[in-house]
Amino acid sequence: MQAQCLGEGVRRATLTELFITGTLIRVAATVLDACHRQLDIPYAADVARRVWLMQRATEDAACRLAGEESAGALAFTKLCQRLGDLLCGVLGKALGTYQYATEQERARDFAETFGSHPS
Repeated sequence: MQAQCLGEGVRRATLTELFITGTLIRVAATVLDACHRQLDIPYAADVARRVWLMQRATEDAACRLAGEESAGALAFTKLCQRLGDLLCGVLGKALGTYQYATEQERARDFAETFGSHPS
């Protein structure tokens, strides 16, 4: 019983790490893509695409694993995706790319809402 509880805790911690890392990878891919577009660094786009594709495969596997979890795990997944879209949206407006957002339209909406107020 105790080993099962430990296994469950490790599983939840792993899911949490995967979804948070996925959010950061989407942000990093957005910046790398902008480096390619604005500074003409060809490998930046290639690295962004490859990292993003690996992240997508990992996230898909994590979603299947989370699907076996409670509604709380699925809500956390959605929260991470929304946070990624918020960050990619604000960056996307400044950098000119929304390609790596989970939902590009939502990222554009966030960009209009939060990106239009100068700091």
